Amino acid sequence: MKLHKLLIILVLINIIFSCKSYNNSYNVSGKYYINKNFNLLDYLLLRKRRMSDSISVNKDSSYYYSGCVIAETGYWKVKKNKLYLFCKKRKYKVDSLKNILEIDTLTCNIPVKVFKIKKNKLIKTIGLRTIIEFIKIK
Repeated sequence: MKLHKLLIILVLINIIFSCKSYNNSYNVSGKYYINKNFNLLDYLLLRKRRMSDSISVNKDSSYYYSGCVIAETGYWKVKKNKLYLFCKKRKYKVDSLKNILEIDTLTCNIPVKVFKIKKNKLIKTIGLRTIIEFIKIK
């Protein structure tokens, strides 16, 4: 009977200490740039991103997304193997657009962006089709 209780205690201790938080199991902080080797035809057809886009994922759970015209800031979370970017603020980077449109801050039209985490890449998909990849540089 004592052996049975000891075995149960050891199994419970093993289960408790083997559980990991997903936020700790993926080190996503760093600087990501568009994968220039990505399928260019898909990029041209979808026209969703520019080749100069980058994402800075900070250790304090904030991020900065930079495109050729718009910059976006917010916070991020990791769940399972996915990175969720929650938009807080979008701004035009080009002063001439700010002056013409008389708008400095934009609403976040896509409040949450989701990327699959795969090694040193962030991958955006629609269904089963990969539409864009970011590669971790720093």
